[in-house]
Amino acid sequence: MKVFMLIKTEIGVEDDVLKALRKIQEIEESYMLYGYYDTIIGFTVQNREEIYKLRNEKIRKIPGIHQTMTLPCF
Repeated sequence: MKVFMLIKTEIGVEDDVLKALRKIQEIEESYMLYGYYDTIIGFTVQNREEIYKLRNEKIRKIPGIHQTMTLPCF
């Protein structure tokens, strides 16, 4: 299943967050945005449990991440 995640960061740390996200092996694509969200990432998982694990154990632990919106594509 392909998943996209929109990420809102704290002000001034957008570049640092994007660099940290790009170090996570599971993330296949990542882009900076302008607007309400600051970054979008894409990754592929086998099930919802893998989404939760990646989000909670790796992505949300990055300093400066304020909010995420997960968009699984079926």
